[in-house]
Amino acid sequence: MKTYKFKYLSGDFVSEYDRLMTDLKAAQKELDESYERSVQKLLAMETARLEETVPMPYQPGDTVYTLDGKKGTVLACPVDITLMADEAYSGPLHGPAKFLDITDEYEWEEVITCEGMIRKVTVESEASELEKDWGHDKVVETYWPDELKGA
Repeated sequence: MKTYKFKYLSGDFVSEYDRLMTDLKAAQKELDESYERSVQKLLAMETARLEETVPMPYQPGDTVYTLDGKKGTVLACPVDITLMADEAYSGPLHGPAKFLDITDEYEWEEVITCEGMIRKVTVESEASELEKDWGHDKVVETYWPDELKGA
């Protein structure tokens, strides 16, 4: 623990406050992990249901072109839904803030499905010359369906 010089606060107060905050962080981490497991389990069940019911934009083996003309072969079209808030954008989050809020005023389903695109498309294509220099013959990338055109 860092040593501070306080003009008015007692060392006992600071020590007890530090202990409370340490305990709170540990309890919050445990609670966050518990709810994250529950949310992920719920999401896995919904994803499995959607895998069976949502049409695929492309079939594995289809030839597609990216918007910049790169040719590739579709490997898969998995359902992609996220309920977690973007901590890379907002910083570390705790409690309900870790998850997207269904009661917000925006179109919640549009956000978690990326404007209704519920499946991503995994595409394998030939490596660029630079990628070949690094020993890669093929490159696997993920796209949204509106970023591809069928052959």
